Amino acid sequence: MDRYIDIMKRTTELAETCLESLEHIKARLNEGEFESTMMMFHDFAHAFYQVQESIQPVLKELSDNEMKLLSDSLHKTIELIVSNYEEGNRGKVAEVLQFVMIPRYKRWQAEINNCFRPYLLS
Repeated sequence: MDRYIDIMKRTTELAETCLESLEHIKARLNEGEFESTMMMFHDFAHAFYQVQESIQPVLKELSDNEMKLLSDSLHKTIELIVSNYEEGNRGKVAEVLQFVMIPRYKRWQAEINNCFRPYLLS
């Protein structure tokens, strides 16, 4: 697992940045800035998918965890938000982001941290 330490460190850092991004998008949506949040959400989704790709080799070597289930759930939520952006449904984007996306993302991030913590602390 030593060969994956750098990936684990960068992933935990990027995961935190992605959470900050979601919180910023939520704040902007609450301020009525719908259009400007579209590109921000696109950037978040792209970063999330990049993280997913980069950690696949690491996850294969870890013991049982809930990453697959949590990741699949986030993928579906991202798709839901994107479709609501495309439909111009401002209220639904804000609602799903606040009550579904951010809580699910936090669970995903906590699982990442739990999986990687033993290797990053040693």
